[in-house]
Amino acid sequence: MALSSFFGSSKKLATVNTTPEEKLFLEPDTLQLYMAVAGQLPRLTKLPPQCDMHEWLATNSLSFFNHVNVQVGAISALCSCGSMTAGKETFEWLEDKKGKKLTKTPAKQFIDTSLSQIHKQLEDETIFPTKFGLEFPPEFGAVVKKIFRTYFAILAHIYYHHFKSMLRLSLHEGLNTLFLHLVYFVQEFSLMEQRELQCLDELISKLCEIDKEYTKNPPKVETDGLLSAAQSKIETKQKSNSLAAESKT
Repeated sequence: MALSSFFGSSKKLATVNTTPEEKLFLEPDTLQLYMAVAGQLPRLTKLPPQCDMHEWLATNSLSFFNHVNVQVGAISALCSCGSMTAGKETFEWLEDKKGKKLTKTPAKQFIDTSLSQIHKQLEDETIFPTKFGLEFPPEFGAVVKKIFRTYFAILAHIYYHHFKSMLRLSLHEGLNTLFLHLVYFVQEFSLMEQRELQCLDELISKLCEIDKEYTKNPPKVETDGLLSAAQSKIETKQKSNSLAAESKT
């Protein structure tokens, strides 16, 4: 899995955001979701039948990584924020090589370093095993929790500092859908505490209300493929493991 440069240089820089924007993301005309999954996200979040919990968490860790990376790419040339914040919340859990916590880290550095670290973890067979015979480590749950906390922090920063740009690029529907899916996922599997979501609790409440309305009156769009794509990867690995085990007997 190749990792593109998150913050490549750009000759054409738009207006940069160094201070929080107004909460445009709470305006009624910006609270939109992709029709393809509106009302279906809770179902897409739940552990599919006969799927291993660790495999499901691992698959979604990678899937969300790719989607968050897309959102970051949209604002990469615009971010000159001096710190990694979202409203009154400041995210400071990066550490240097000696394990010392870094403070007042510019948002670009925080996001770039965090995603690079996550990328390395996702490719580490001792943490996210893909080969037969390898087991998930005891600290797997803690690793996944930190990964999803980071995803949330990145999206929260985009909402507070770069939502105007996302709106101008008509990318707000995708951002809202990804964010709501993330919220459903961390709540379903207890990956974050409620207080950690507080900086965007108003947005969460509003998006959940909208999604529930779609649940009552779902749009006529095929969504089963969205679930089966992730599930098929897990089933393929399970079949591969079974065949490998049989060949050794």
